[in-house]
Amino acid sequence: MSDVPLPVTAGGTSRGASTPRSTLAVCIAALFVLGLLNGALGPLVPRLSARVGAPVEEVGAMFMALFLGALLLQLAGGWLNERVGLRLMVVAGTALLAAATLGLTLGPTLPTLLACALLAGAGQGTLDASTNVLVPAVFGQRSVSAVNLLHFAFGAGAVLSPKVISLASSTWGNPMPALWLAAALGAVTALATWRWAMDPKVARPHTSAAGTAFYGQPVLWLLSLVLFLGVGVEIGVGGWTTVYAGRTTALAEEAVANLVSGYWLALMVGRLLGAALGVRLTSRRLAMLAGGTTCLASVMLVLGSGTVGWTVAGTLMVGLGVGPIFPTVVVLGTEAFPAAPSRAVSAIIAVSSVGGMLLPTLQGFLLQRVDPLASVVMVAAACCLMVLLVLAVARRPWSVDARAAAG
Repeated sequence: MSDVPLPVTAGGTSRGASTPRSTLAVCIAALFVLGLLNGALGPLVPRLSARVGAPVEEVGAMFMALFLGALLLQLAGGWLNERVGLRLMVVAGTALLAAATLGLTLGPTLPTLLACALLAGAGQGTLDASTNVLVPAVFGQRSVSAVNLLHFAFGAGAVLSPKVISLASSTWGNPMPALWLAAALGAVTALATWRWAMDPKVARPHTSAAGTAFYGQPVLWLLSLVLFLGVGVEIGVGGWTTVYAGRTTALAEEAVANLVSGYWLALMVGRLLGAALGVRLTSRRLAMLAGGTTCLASVMLVLGSGTVGWTVAGTLMVGLGVGPIFPTVVVLGTEAFPAAPSRAVSAIIAVSSVGGMLLPTLQGFLLQRVDPLASVVMVAAACCLMVLLVLAVARRPWSVDARAAAG
């Protein structure tokens, strides 16, 4: 990749030493910090419960507060990007995340923890809405590769976080230094973003009629539904594989734990492959390849239910296929709506967050109350529908220009 700054839209700035590479670097650091926090919350729940003197299930409300904060900022992200600017939004999101992470380590009461989780969610939603527009804006045709690398960083943080917590606990008898490190990295990243990120001006509809018609575009909701299903499958398989594999196969507890770790590692490998293939394939073809791989893997889970080999292979293959879907569909949104990329990404990601909450809940209900096979049948149905939606997107006219959005 060249370090020569790419052109930006009118009103944007390259800020001297700021380049596409430096912009990607600070965004990768921000998503890495976000991954560290997301990977740490689960292992830290018992410690936080003991510190504030509240039951574990009440402390678990942090996850709902995190989701709520993220969803609110994802919904508002397009509007804020257009008015505040992408660089400042990344700075604000990373700073919020750093402050919230520090607050989680120091908060003495349950309400304080919930407030910090809400603040962390706001930081996450801000970063979701801004980095996924900023990186495509400065990388242009290479954005598929760049955005896949960006989301690889989130996965790397989530995978490393429990290990850092374990190391801190064994070294100092306290896991919190792991979060102090994440907060410090977040603060440094916010400063680096201010200094080294490019600041392209975000295109936006110029009339209220354009904004209204924009949300009526079928391709916007097709892409949103693709991510609704993709994120739901990603989180659901990652969250329920421990229970599903433990009940339906002869795998030992340690082997099941390794399978779950392998799933997340496969997802990260999928994003690296997405970055490599993104320079050779269009975003639409990469989305179809990833969706087809995930669909095939989910069918393997259904056909091989109860069989160790098929369950392991299917689970790992789901991770490999679903990995590139989120970043690639986000890029599709910016390509489909060059006149309003920020609003498109904001809407698509907000809908995907709802899928990440609802589909794993349904999968868990089927697994616990109906039948384990029913839970993977649901996953397969979601994957097959996702492929059909990707095909529908690929067949639609490309792209939706300003006049079309204005109706």
